[in-house]
Amino acid sequence: MDNIDETGMTRQLLHDENIHEGRQEADSKSKDQIKSFVDFHDIKMNEFQGDIDSFRSYNDFFIRKLKHGARPIAAKHDPTVGSCIGKLLDDEEKAKLCANGAVASFRLAPQDYHRYHSPVRGKVDWLKEIDGTYYGVDPTVRNSALDELCMNARTALCIKSDEFG
Repeated sequence: MDNIDETGMTRQLLHDENIHEGRQEADSKSKDQIKSFVDFHDIKMNEFQGDIDSFRSYNDFFIRKLKHGARPIAAKHDPTVGSCIGKLLDDEEKAKLCANGAVASFRLAPQDYHRYHSPVRGKVDWLKEIDGTYYGVDPTVRNSALDELCMNARTALCIKSDEFG
């Protein structure tokens, strides 16, 4: 398993597999998977708009919208707001901006809804799309030396807020 990050062919295979699965999950036939997924992961559907039958596909389910107020914005001294992981920014200059602040890193697990959700009230100061691949969150990848958090495609953004600066 440790060779996964040294073999371009294996990385390409994982990437292609994830793209293929994404296409399958966009098909309307995939909606049949939603109920068992919700049950298995104990997803609290009362936090989201719509019910299980309202989604057109598995992908549609993954980008479900939260109900207003379902996840409140953090208070100033909330310890769940952020941990500094400058490497994720892929930009040394922008990483310096975090020296006296905090960085929140959100990694999606399969049961998560796939939408951006702000942990604080504020205004986006800058946003950076970082190219990468699409490694899955599976044991093959997690148990390898591959640093998928910094190799996967991701978005970094800076939020200016009254509470946090």
